[in-house]
Amino acid sequence: MVSKKCAAIVFAFLLIISLSACTLLQEVSGNTETENHASSLSGKSEDSIKKIEIEQIEFTVDNEIYNGERKAFMQCTNNSPFTIYNIEISFIQKADVSEEQLEQYYADLIEYFESDLSEEDYEELRQRKISMYAMSKRIIPSGKTINKIDLYYYSSYYYMRNLSHYDLVEPDIATIQYVMNGKIYTEYYDFQSKKYSFEEDAEEAYTWGKISPLAELVTKPDVEICKIEYDRDDLFGFCAFGCSSDDYKAYVEDCRSRGFTIEADDFGDSYYAYDVNENRISVYYDEDHGSIEVDVHIKDSD
Repeated sequence: MVSKKCAAIVFAFLLIISLSACTLLQEVSGNTETENHASSLSGKSEDSIKKIEIEQIEFTVDNEIYNGERKAFMQCTNNSPFTIYNIEISFIQKADVSEEQLEQYYADLIEYFESDLSEEDYEELRQRKISMYAMSKRIIPSGKTINKIDLYYYSSYYYMRNLSHYDLVEPDIATIQYVMNGKIYTEYYDFQSKKYSFEEDAEEAYTWGKISPLAELVTKPDVEICKIEYDRDDLFGFCAFGCSSDDYKAYVEDCRSRGFTIEADDFGDSYYAYDVNENRISVYYDEDHGSIEVDVHIKDSD
């Protein structure tokens, strides 16, 4: 049994999650909805609007052994003509879940997370409907499939461990960010009402430095989506998405060819070095997100 302090922390965490979920639903319901999926995105006419139909996204769930433990993962295939930047699908409890199924579900949670949940936390969960979500931060190009998308209980960080638990829920809301004409659009699909809604604003899919002279010291990555993190005189940083480990290795070699070879440290998924002017570069590869993060600092700017 965890301490009262830990229980309070977990309870506060669940309360914050509940409030966040309510806020998200309010935001979703506040967007313009239409049976014909028509909307005006950033001033576009209805005839020019393109979107991803929910039928163009195939997702399945299955158990796999990961780091010696059984976990449930989602697999997602993008059959739309657009690149998917992010996708999140929330799930809610089915109406026909029996009391016997619920009792087994809660018993499983105690077995899996006994060291993390107090009696108060457990009773709090029993008062709530079962919910889950899956979220992928990896790029899914048109016609491609990605695997090992994590599923989580409720809105927490606890991985789904038992595939039978997935049978207790059904899809509720899909949040999809996709690239069209160099911009990232966000759409929602309500599985209950079978309606679409859209964010009014779109963001640029590819941005690059406009201020920092350090941007000239590195190569612009050849990707569809690139986000600037820092654009200052003393620091330039970006994150490129849709990258493989081979892309990362190739980019590190490019940095070396540009002179970042002094006092170099190479850790396989991260690289640090200086150039002759004592500018420092750091390159990091995030396998889970398929992204390359690069920061360039001037001397003594860390």
